[in-house]
Amino acid sequence: MSVVSMDIANQYGYVSNGKVYLKAYLNFPDREIGEIKESEETSLNYFVNRFSLVESKVANLIEAIEKSENKGSYLMKLLHMKKYVSEFDGLGDFKPLHKKLDEAEAYLNGLIEVNREKNLNTKKELIAELEAVKDSLEWKEASIRVKEIRDRWIKTGAVAKEFEEEQETQFNELINYFYERRRKFFEDREVLFEARLIKYKEIIEKLRVLNETLSEANSSTLKPLVDEWKKVGVVPSHKGMDLFVEYKAIKKEINEKSKAFKKRPKADISQWYKCCEYAEALAFDHPATTEFKLKKLQEAWKKLGAPPTPRKVELQERFKQACEKVNEYGHLYASILRRFPNFDEKPEVEKYKIQISQMRYLLGRDQEEYRKVQVENGGFGRVTDKAMLSKINMLKRRVYMKGIVLKELERELQEIT
Repeated sequence: MSVVSMDIANQYGYVSNGKVYLKAYLNFPDREIGEIKESEETSLNYFVNRFSLVESKVANLIEAIEKSENKGSYLMKLLHMKKYVSEFDGLGDFKPLHKKLDEAEAYLNGLIEVNREKNLNTKKELIAELEAVKDSLEWKEASIRVKEIRDRWIKTGAVAKEFEEEQETQFNELINYFYERRRKFFEDREVLFEARLIKYKEIIEKLRVLNETLSEANSSTLKPLVDEWKKVGVVPSHKGMDLFVEYKAIKKEINEKSKAFKKRPKADISQWYKCCEYAEALAFDHPATTEFKLKKLQEAWKKLGAPPTPRKVELQERFKQACEKVNEYGHLYASILRRFPNFDEKPEVEKYKIQISQMRYLLGRDQEEYRKVQVENGGFGRVTDKAMLSKINMLKRRVYMKGIVLKELERELQEIT
């Protein structure tokens, strides 16, 4: 055993009755740490050398704390280390080790106190957010928000013990309040839906009876039943879909039967001609004013019903083209305003030039789409799908009408220049 080791052994320990003791230090009394095995010198040397193990463990822990971003998580490890050091069987100066551990503990407690203060502020903010959303009736958005607040609460660390119970109680009361309100709301809504479904069934039963006994005398009772149906209120589609389908079918059947009771006056064909003339005249109005007028005119046309033969096809096509022309002028004006908000303030010649340029662009775009559809379908002669035929006809009419509008604009520009 070296002189240094013997000095350390004598400074921090001693041998008595065949046993090795660690001398008292700080508030720790003398403590037996082992027995003499081969010789006093060998045993003392063993415990002196063994002290380096506890020094290494303390140094590694302190270094780990210094490097860690989450230092507070090391507090329990440090407390276990303090206990480990106080019970460690070895000979050496334990006081510096305890000092390092005490300083590290004080440092961590300071950090934890700061973090707990931050956590307390965060939890107060979460409680305030929950307070703001707990009475919301926008259940989908509110439920998402409450779940997000709850997740953030769980991820937020602990607060000081004296505030923990108060915070948890307040938060849980608000959470329970919200979910209880939601549960009660949906329970009440289900009761309301059931009451509405019963009302719908009662109306359908009345409609069935009316359909079976329909006559000129009672045909007028359909409207009150329809009005009653509209006032019942909404129900989820999966609950009321069958009822809605049956309602529409019965109502349609009653309406078809009721047509036989209506006395229609002899049609005056001039009414259809007037609608056509008015629609054609709308093309000369300012586009900003035509949308509402055209809508009212189309409603009036619809109320007239189909024009009488043999002018039916002629009048229908004339009216349709007139409406399409008004719509094209309206779309043209709307697209121009997006580029030229002050379009109406420009000189007349410049306005025509802008309109012609924009219409050429719009026409070219429709023509390109028309050609693309034709290529994709290998020529229009092979198309049998109704939806595709409808799209092709719509594109064809748009191209045709845009061409007419473009020619009108070019002619009017020539007339004023």
